[in-house]
Amino acid sequence: KVVVVSATSQTTNHLEAVADCIRMNQKEDALAAYKKIVERHSSICEELSGDSLLLGFIDELDFEGSRIIEDAIQSESGVSAMLMDQLYSLGERFSSSLFSFALQSALGKNDCAKYFDAREFLKTDSSFGKALPKIDELNEKVNLILSPFFEENRDEIRLVAVTQGFIGSDNQGRTTTLGREGSDFSAALLASSLNAESLTIWSDVEGVLTTDPRVYPDAKTIPELSYKDATKIAKLGAKVLFPETLAPVQKKNIPVY
Repeated sequence: KVVVVSATSQTTNHLEAVADCIRMNQKEDALAAYKKIVERHSSICEELSGDSLLLGFIDELDFEGSRIIEDAIQSESGVSAMLMDQLYSLGERFSSSLFSFALQSALGKNDCAKYFDAREFLKTDSSFGKALPKIDELNEKVNLILSPFFEENRDEIRLVAVTQGFIGSDNQGRTTTLGREGSDFSAALLASSLNAESLTIWSDVEGVLTTDPRVYPDAKTIPELSYKDATKIAKLGAKVLFPETLAPVQKKNIPVY
């Protein structure tokens, strides 16, 4: 299995608040706002009894985020789309490192949950903030980096790859993002590249609903939809799916739950 993880609740919004402080040249406020994000994930790490490796990774992200803020304050260009993608990526990298550790702890010593940085294989163009995946390069990198992990052929061992949604990198190695709420799209791209049996999307609702349940509590679940109809609903504004999600899996007729 491959597990694609998005940021923890509200973290992306909190990173945007950090960017707002940078735009107003409020360095100390930006650093303080970022420190709260770090502290939140450090607290989760403590609750999970995280090891020194996980703590060290969180410290690295703490340092990286602080450096991004310092550089942005000093830069004349301010908060560019490229810098915003660097900031955004921190959320998914925090959560996926925590999830990878938690999953390994739950699986036990005889199984393996391994952390992968999605930027190593999810290759995109340089359209920061709304990057387009380069499918041929993505497939090549998946075959080089991700596929060998599952080919270790240890029959009695469960192998789970944990990676990030939403983020990728361009040909120069610069961090990119696929657009807000783009983790589903990342999962679909990997499902297609790996010829997965199925793609399962975990959300805060039970499925695709007839309307927004926050507006109309009696909304009903739609039991089954064609790729075409589900894509149309997403493009018309339904939050349950990122609009581009189904295109990669539709080509290979991979079912989505």
